[in-house]
Amino acid sequence: MSNYNKNDKIIDAWDKMKPGEEIKEQIFDEIMQRQQEQKKSPAFANMFKPAKIIATAAAIIMVVGLINIQTVIAFVGGLFFVPGIGIISSDAGISAVSLSEPIDIETDRGLMTLQFMTKITRGNNTSDLVFFVEEDGARGHGGATVTINTGEEIIEIRNYGGSGGGGKTSYNYTYTDFPDVNKFDLTIRGATIPIVLKEQENSFVLSKENNGVTIALHKFPHVTSFVGIDIIDKKINPDDYDTYVLYLPYEQEQFYGEAGERIEMTGGSSSSGNGFKTNLIVLNENTSEIKGLKSNAVEINYTEKDRTVISIPIPEDGETIYPADCQVTIAGHIYKITEVKREGNKLYYKDNASYESLHILDEDPVKLQEAVENNEAHLLMAALMPLLITNISHGYDENNEWQIFTGIDKLDADATTLDCAIWFLRVMQFGDFDVTFD
Repeated sequence: MSNYNKNDKIIDAWDKMKPGEEIKEQIFDEIMQRQQEQKKSPAFANMFKPAKIIATAAAIIMVVGLINIQTVIAFVGGLFFVPGIGIISSDAGISAVSLSEPIDIETDRGLMTLQFMTKITRGNNTSDLVFFVEEDGARGHGGATVTINTGEEIIEIRNYGGSGGGGKTSYNYTYTDFPDVNKFDLTIRGATIPIVLKEQENSFVLSKENNGVTIALHKFPHVTSFVGIDIIDKKINPDDYDTYVLYLPYEQEQFYGEAGERIEMTGGSSSSGNGFKTNLIVLNENTSEIKGLKSNAVEINYTEKDRTVISIPIPEDGETIYPADCQVTIAGHIYKITEVKREGNKLYYKDNASYESLHILDEDPVKLQEAVENNEAHLLMAALMPLLITNISHGYDENNEWQIFTGIDKLDADATTLDCAIWFLRVMQFGDFDVTFD
């Protein structure tokens, strides 16, 4: 593992790229489309081939940044469930007030809906305001700046990006150090509405613990078009990680309503920013009260805030090596580089992460049941980014057997390793994750 300051190099490289919002949306659309195809083809790894519109390195950064979303804290009795953190007691000094129901807003460009809004106040009396707005249309009309008038000051809040699904576009907002007020006026696209935030009895429910992992579902007041899903993982310190659930992978898994009817998942929502994080599963056309979820696996991304660096040895040109100790541990999972070869300015490598195991499980019910009963965890992929990302690109060979870094001839002549930050590790955790709301 490298000892030099990796974070400075990563941040410096990202600052040089600065992709615009339009580019971000194109990257996000491409990635989400490929994710939907992953169970149909082993070639899902191609999602990190160089994009036509931007370098692969930037695309990987955008995956990490885009799939997180800011959201609400659910309050039940004397306990709080904090998305991305878990359950804490009410004496932790956190309080929350929320919108009692969604509000439709007739704007100068059509109908928008403020689906939820919550103000989260910590023990030091600082607050975050987080909210979620939807509008009709696959991509809507682009982002919208929200203006809040508290009577004493006017606050402008920009959205952290939009995403489409099920004929809707969602926008997610967060504002730190929000003033100590629960009543104010909100203006978006020329329309102004009054807001009143109150204490709510929002419900959440927890699954069994599987290999240290528990999932939490939480509902929002009078909202049936989406549900929040979060993970609690005892193997990690939440202060060291950003984690999120991508989605639930198997056809037999389902959300269901009060009458046992299946509720279809129609999309996902995402954003970036600071504060509390969760993942929303979108059920746009659903009008039924959500009763629960049947699930035998969850797909999780583990992103370290201080990213681990793995040093891949560089063989001589034409040589193949099998490194014995090229490995790191992230969230209790061991990630290894198992084989490396060099051909000119290209460095080829294989690792111990693969989507192939999922295809095997899909085709073999007995192995799938064993994976569930044994709480197996399968490494699906790791997103590696060379610290010199402006000089080196990432891709795959024609058969998707090797991952390739091109441009290693631009390293120092005496370089013996290619040092890469691990942007995230993707894991499929199997187990009994069924949950039911009372």
